[in-house]
Amino acid sequence: MSSQERTTSSLLEVWREATTRALEVAGNVAEQLVASEGFSSVVARAAKLTLDIVTPLRQEVNQLAETASEWTNIPTRGQMVELASRVNRLELLLDDVDVRTDELLRLLNREAGDGQQD
Repeated sequence: MSSQERTTSSLLEVWREATTRALEVAGNVAEQLVASEGFSSVVARAAKLTLDIVTPLRQEVNQLAETASEWTNIPTRGQMVELASRVNRLELLLDDVDVRTDELLRLLNREAGDGQQD
């Protein structure tokens, strides 16, 4: 191996070691920062501020969407959910009526059969 190759190899090794060490130090600093009380306090405040801002905006957007739906005669999501629930209840009631009708027809047919035999 020539002296130039050894120098290049040794420089690469020094660079690798320095990079590895820098990453270790950065990782340690990040760990300490995240574990600190101040960091968690700042994150908690930021989350609270975000919620304080987003919640009224979400309510306002929902109100605007309902108003727009009323103007355009398009049902809101809540109205569609209620309608789906009512249709579901009607389907169940119709199923019950169908079963009862079948039972009544069987009874009538049985009675008609018994009446013809007399």
